[in-house]
Amino acid sequence: MKIAGLFILLIILFLIWFDQSRSFYCMSNDKCITVWKRLGNKCYIIPGKYYGILKPSDYVKTTNDNALTIIFDDLSGYDFVIFNDYGKELEVNLSKERIKYFKNFERDIFIDEFYVNERIKDNLPYLQIDIKEGLVVINGVKQ
Repeated sequence: MKIAGLFILLIILFLIWFDQSRSFYCMSNDKCITVWKRLGNKCYIIPGKYYGILKPSDYVKTTNDNALTIIFDDLSGYDFVIFNDYGKELEVNLSKERIKYFKNFERDIFIDEFYVNERIKDNLPYLQIDIKEGLVVINGVKQ
């Protein structure tokens, strides 16, 4: 009986550990993003470094097969500009941050505002995340 209980406890601890998989991407010490891929095709994108084990209060929630472009643009009046690259389900719950969210069908507007010569403007720090493939580009450099 003790062995079965210990075995079940180990399985539960493994599932909790597996579900807590997250990555941190920083532009500088004060501009970081946490990407927390969870079981059930859920991914939380959280401003700053988030170490909690419960759902955060401020987040962008999407699926594990989506891609996002996040621009840090102090001049626009927003903390973050987010573009939903693949157009998958996305929920924005950021009460402490000022954000501008461009949906996939607003691609032309996003490009007109933030791109020059088919690249994001040089003075804008940005992060492109392909969650499914695990690809991350920070300011044009693949991580």
